[in-house]
Amino acid sequence: MVTHRSGAKGGELTIDSPGQHVLERTSVLVTKDTVEARFTVALPAQGRSVLGTWAAQVLVEQLPRFVQASLLYRSLDARRLQLHLATVEDAAHLRAALRPAGLVRALPHLTLSSHLA
Repeated sequence: MVTHRSGAKGGELTIDSPGQHVLERTSVLVTKDTVEARFTVALPAQGRSVLGTWAAQVLVEQLPRFVQASLLYRSLDARRLQLHLATVEDAAHLRAALRPAGLVRALPHLTLSSHLA
């Protein structure tokens, strides 16, 4: 998880942080026309009451900066992004070529208990 902290009583913006494995995730969805980011905003509160002015500052000021810095192409390192995309595409192509070449076979689901029996 990646968290941008606002304060001790809330205001955090949190999104799932991927690891080194390329897996389908639902935290960011990219299509030809859109980028959809799914994240959590912990609204600042005191007890069970949302602190409205502070919450507005999180949603109107901090959230747009968060989006600008992390989701817009112009804010990213284009070379690193292109390298990442090429690596993902190469890995997918190689995985797809393994089975037709007879280089891999499916293994049954194994559990620790099946080895101990």
